[in-house]
Amino acid sequence: MKPHAYKPRFLELLCNRPSGADIGREAAAGLTVGLIALPLALALGIASIPVGADTPYSAPALGIYTAIIAGFLI
Repeated sequence: MKPHAYKPRFLELLCNRPSGADIGREAAAGLTVGLIALPLALALGIASIPVGADTPYSAPALGIYTAIIAGFLI
């Protein structure tokens, strides 16, 4: 792989004008991922806090915060 050979799909969409169908497919894919990720984040948040632990936020909220931060980092 040559240096700078990788070009993210997001940049490709910004450079080329996407059609309405492309935008619709991207929105549907994002909605699908969000609908799958939300219950998973809630479950992981609940499962990761030991019973009786004192946390500043509720366990489901911690799971959602973790999913949001991980999404930005990845």
